[in-house]
Order: sequence, then structure tokens, then C-alpha cells
Amino acid sequence: MMVRKQTLLFFIIILCFITGFAQTKKTYFNKRWDKIKADSAVYLREITPEAEKFKVVEYYLPSNKVYSKGTYADKRLKKKQNTFEYFHENGNLMKQESYNAEGNLEGQSQAFYSDNKVDSEGHYKNGKLHGEWKWYHSNGQLASKEIYNEGIITEINFWDETGKVMPAKLGDEIKAPRFGVDEEGAQRYLYSKIIFPEAAKFVSNSGRVLLNFTIEADGNISDVFVELSLDNVLDAETMRVARLMPRWKAGVCHNRQTKTENVLVPVFYKLMMSNLERNW
Repeated sequence: MMVRKQTLLFFIIILCFITGFAQTKKTYFNKRWDKIKADSAVYLREITPEAEKFKVVEYYLPSNKVYSKGTYADKRLKKKQNTFEYFHENGNLMKQESYNAEGNLEGQSQAFYSDNKVDSEGHYKNGKLHGEWKWYHSNGQLASKEIYNEGIITEINFWDETGKVMPAKLGDEIKAPRFGVDEEGAQRYLYSKIIFPEAAKFVSNSGRVLLNFTIEADGNISDVFVELSLDNVLDAETMRVARLMPRWKAGVCHNRQTKTENVLVPVFYKLMMSNLERNW
């Protein structure tokens, strides 16, 4: 009788261990995918162990609609496997792509606008664009057709939203957003508008405030925050002026204006005898 009880207890312990191991882990994120508490999150990630792999489903919050789903080969979620799908918040498919055993993109990839029109389509070969790729304007017209050989572009053609051929040359496929005539244009604007805060007169630190923000497809600035802080007062003044910036020249990807996240602009401060000296 004692042996039976011990055997039963053993199996109960094993069952509890297996059940605990297979439990789904939940993690919450803000819009920049920084981990945060659930009450202010905009994304939820659920990780469930399955046969030595890890099934991951991500959700929009508070709607709880699926944002993405797929499987990873490792618990650190560095190595994707097989097919991954991403969805717009209205439930329509945003993107579908596949990964090989090494965790690199492989085979056919398609992306879609929220109204189900094709955004882009093409193939990957061991993580690199390969063969013919097409990108489309939101009205369905072909925007760009590009030919790649294992990640190296060899041919490019552009069309506008009416179907008219546009000039195109290698190197035009991706252009970063820009403010003014050169890369220092944003800094010059910020320096010309920043007002040295009265509350910072006795701050002795010198250094930089590193701004991080998004340039929308229409050129407007959004999601301004401080990536590297110098002082709370100076941080706040730098962000205030940044939010007042006129429109940028938006970034361009494959002949389409595009949203660009994580644009970084440093603002240098040197405080001496309670005065602000600007480094240009």
C-alpha cells in the first residue's frame, strides 16, 4: 500500500512539474516594446513552451486582437522558425514570412495594407532579398520593381501613383528623413529655439540630451522622448522645442514616403558661469 502511495505521489509531482513548465508566460510592453506594467501596456506577449520550442502570440491592447504569432527555437526568442504572421488591428493580415532552420528569412514574403491591398512581395534567400521584389502604392499601383542577387540590388524601376514611369537609379530605394539642407539641420533649428530655463541656471553638468522620435510618412514629428538624459529641466526644454518642429522631408522606401522610427538627434549643452553656450 505504501509503495502505491509513493508511486502515485511521484506521478503527481511529475505532472505538476510538466504542467508548471508548460505554463504560458505573459509580458507587457509599451509602443516602443519596452517592458512595462500591464495597466499602461499597449502590447501583450504570451510565450508557451511546446516540444522544445516556444510558441509566441502577441496582442494589441486593450482590444486583445492578435498582432503576431509564430514559433522560436530558443527561449530568448532570438531564432525564429517556420512561418510568422503579423496582423493589423482590424484583424487583416499585415505580413507573412518564413524562416529556415538557421533562423533566417527564406522563401516567399508578402505584406499587405490594412484594406488587404498588397504592400510588397518577393523572396528571401538565407535572410537576404533575392530575385524580383515589388512594392505598391496604397491605391494598388506598382511603385517599385527591384531585382536583387542575395541582398545586392542590380536593377530598379519606379512608377508614380498614376502608373507613370519615374526616374530611378541604384541608391534611390531607401532615403533617410531629413530636416533642412543637411544632416545638421535639425540641430540648428533646436539650438535657435531653445530657451535656457531659469530653473537650470545652477546646473553644473555639461553634456548632451539625446532625443528619440518618429517622423511620420507625412513628415510630422511624433513620439518624442529622451533616449539619454542630462538634466530634467534641460530634457523638458529640449522636448518642448522638438515637438514644435515644422515638417521634415519624410523618409522614402522603395519610392514611397514612409514612417521612420527611432530618429536620433543629439543636443549638446555646455554650462559655464550660469550661461548656456551652444555647441554647433
